[in-house]
Amino acid sequence: MLKLGRVEAFADYYLDLSLNLPPEELASLNYDPTSPIASVEDQILCHSTPKNIRFINQVNKVIHDMKQDGRLKTILGNYYGYKD
Repeated sequence: MLKLGRVEAFADYYLDLSLNLPPEELASLNYDPTSPIASVEDQILCHSTPKNIRFINQVNKVIHDMKQDGRLKTILGNYYGYKD
């Protein structure tokens, strides 16, 4: 639609866009990762039991540790806006 001049702008989920456009087309889009329209944290919904609370705390710790040591960036690559 953009290429054909039918729209001036559109909003899309970055992961879908990055997986469906060739890199040269993705690079031609005006995208500012520092100014998203919306930012949403993913969540896991479960019953509040001691076992589930321990599980969620473990998952949160692993994600935090992976962010700190760079593993999350290595795994996700450019798919979530991580760039070297």
